[in-house]
Parts: sequence; C-alpha cells; structure tokens
Amino acid sequence: MNEELLSMITGLFVGLGAVVLIAGVIRLRRDLAPVAIFAVCIALSELVTLAIGATWLDRFYVWPATAMVCFIGIVNFFLFGAVYKSVSLQILGLLNTQPGGRADKKLLVDVIAQPCVEQRMELLVEMGQVNKSAEQTYAPTLQGLKAVSHLHKLQRLLGIYKSGLYGKT
Repeated sequence: MNEELLSMITGLFVGLGAVVLIAGVIRLRRDLAPVAIFAVCIALSELVTLAIGATWLDRFYVWPATAMVCFIGIVNFFLFGAVYKSVSLQILGLLNTQPGGRADKKLLVDVIAQPCVEQRMELLVEMGQVNKSAEQTYAPTLQGLKAVSHLHKLQRLLGIYKSGLYGKT
C-alpha cells in the first residue's frame, strides 16, 4: 500500500480515537470547558499520529496525516457545537416528554427560553459586558459596546451581517 495513503489512514484512525477520547473526557470532567478538552485532545492526537508514523512507517507523510486528524477534529467540534446547546433539540426533547407529545408556547418559553436568557445575562454581567441595575434592567458597558462593534465588523467582513442560519433575518 502507498505510504502516503498509510499516513492518511493513520491520521484517520487516530482522529477517530480522538473523538472517543473527547467524548470520554467530556463525560468524566464536566468541570472543564469543552473547547479546552477539544484543543488538548486534538493536540495529543497529533502527537500520537507523529509517534505512530515515526515508529511504524518507513516513510511518513506528516501533512496528509495531520490534515486527516484536523479534519476529523473540526467535524467533531462542529457536530458537538450543533447539538450541545441546541434550543431546537431542547424543544423537541421537552415535547417528547409531554403527554401526547404536545406543549403550549408558555411552557416552552418558561422551561427553555427564560432560563437560557437569564443564564446568559448573568454571564454577561460576570464578564463585565453588561451592567445590571437594581430594577433588573440591563445596559451594555463600554467593554460590551466594544465587543458588539468588533462583532459587527467581523460579520461584515465575513458577509454574514444581518443574515440568519435558517433564512433571512
């Protein structure tokens, strides 16, 4: 078999092993940020790929193997991100637990949307992006306004300003 193909296959198997490793570490260490777990596991997987290639293959092609590990890592990261805090999946899950598979809008908002917004608002306050008044109103800080300005610039640069994931917004 071609050594370049063997290098890619090595990257494939190590990348798939990284997916299993990431899933295991996320389950065991809920106190760690998932993005940190992904970064460390993919970096370790790359080291394993290099070690396997240097040890068992006469001629190891680093870039095809690295590309395979990184591709699998990126796909896994996006899939994880798509389902990790998906509001749509939370709604479907809640509907599935209700009698007859039905719930009114108020229940969905009370159980899913309201806690989500409250958690995010508290996080923004903790991060110094927003101030919270005694009357429970919120206002962006200078740091928050700078973040919004940077976000709008980035959205315009990437052509995604005022566009939505599922359609025009």
